[in-house]
Parts: sequence; C-alpha cells; structure tokens
Amino acid sequence: MDRELSSARRLIEAMSTEWRPEDYEDTYESRVRQLVEAKRRGEEAVAGEEPPEPTNVVDLEDALRRSVDRASRPRGAPGGGGNRAGGGNGNGGGNGRSLADMSKRDLYERATERDVPGRSRMNRRQLIRALSDGHRKRNAS
Repeated sequence: MDRELSSARRLIEAMSTEWRPEDYEDTYESRVRQLVEAKRRGEEAVAGEEPPEPTNVVDLEDALRRSVDRASRPRGAPGGGGNRAGGGNGNGGGNGRSLADMSKRDLYERATERDVPGRSRMNRRQLIRALSDGHRKRNAS
C-alpha cells in the first residue's frame, strides 16, 4: 500500500506544472462573444459543428478477462480455446449464449439490432440490463 501511494505521488508530481492562467483561453466565451457581435451586426448566427458520433468503446479489462476465461476452458467446451476469437457458437448472433457470457461488443451489436436508445453511452452491465428489459417487454407484448 505504501509503495502504491508513493508511486501515485511521484506520478502526480511528475505531471504537475505551475498554473499560469495566461496560457489558457476561454474558447466558449470567445465563441459566444462572436455570436453576439454577429447578431448585433444583423448577421445570421451559424450553428457550430455537430459533436462527433459516439463510438463503441470496448472495455479492455472485460475483453481480457473473457479471453483468459476462454483460453482456460477445455477445447471442446462452449466458448473454450477451440472456438473462434469472438467466442459463442459460431453463428455470429450470440444465440444460445446468455447475455452475461457475451462481450460488450456483441451486446452492443445486439442492442443496435434492437434499436436500444442510449446504447452508445452504456457500459456492459447497462447493456445487459437494457437487453434483458427489452426482451421481457417484447415477450409481454
């Protein structure tokens, strides 16, 4: 514990610099001032760029854990070392696997197929919950 704390302190000290506010510019305030000035001159205010679309960020720790689990299973076992790197039963859709056994990428793909709202911001646990809830709702209809 002391060694970890010492390492953390050294890292913080190495990354620390003297605060010099003149080195920074408030770009938000600058853009707002430009928009106000444009409006005052009677110009049309143009909307800025749209934020980039969120990407499917993979949880690397989770992916590594699943990879180690697959590698440690016997070759003939489901999801074992003899299967493809994606795991599963080879049908690509994840059918026959429980949601808990699926990778975040597979869960995200299934959420995309089911058009789950907000899926790009969800972590693995949230994707499982959303897909489980959506599955129950579909069966209830």
